[in-house]
Amino acid sequence: YTLSQGIVACLLPEHPKSREWTDYSRRWMDKWLTDEVGANGEWLSEGDSYGGFVSFPTLLAYTLAAKRAGHHDFSADPRFKKLALFFAKQYMPPDSRRGGKRLSPPVGRAHGWQTSGYLGLAAKLLADSDPQASRVLQWLWAQGEYPMTMGESRLGPFIPQVLDKSFPAEAPQWQSELFPALGPVLRHGFGTPAEHYLNLLSHADSGRNLDIWTSCVGG
Repeated sequence: YTLSQGIVACLLPEHPKSREWTDYSRRWMDKWLTDEVGANGEWLSEGDSYGGFVSFPTLLAYTLAAKRAGHHDFSADPRFKKLALFFAKQYMPPDSRRGGKRLSPPVGRAHGWQTSGYLGLAAKLLADSDPQASRVLQWLWAQGEYPMTMGESRLGPFIPQVLDKSFPAEAPQWQSELFPALGPVLRHGFGTPAEHYLNLLSHADSGRNLDIWTSCVGG
């Protein structure tokens, strides 16, 4: 809701409270990127479902608005890029039971098997500051067949005007990787028909994480 206030400030630049609102949202955005993003981009306060499909789209929508309004460009922030790639790297290998799409995992208190237009929005936001990361996010969005939905309809009816299927895409060369605040993602045969992975939730700070609880550790 704080970031929504910042978006309103971008829409109403002549409002007498506009600068106060956008400064307030910018400070909170900076605080969240400092406090809630782990060493390898982990979103520390929520699991994949709420983090990737509720909170992250809100951060993306605010970043888009603030950048276009000339207030602040969080898309060039290394913390923002790490967070975007963290959510991307959680996605499962293609699932033949679901049309061969790459979808999100059921990590913690999450139902998984989701995809979203937030990948395409993240790709667009990173196109200038990190073209390689942008191409990877665009590739992953394509792997889900370009869904045009966003958590809580954050872009309203403007999704087709913002997301762009024509952006360049490139498959990454992902291997096994450690996310210190959550656990390792172990990969084999990435990009081959035999691809599989193990997303091991080895530990989490369940005192601060709203979705990943003690009982989930070891899953």
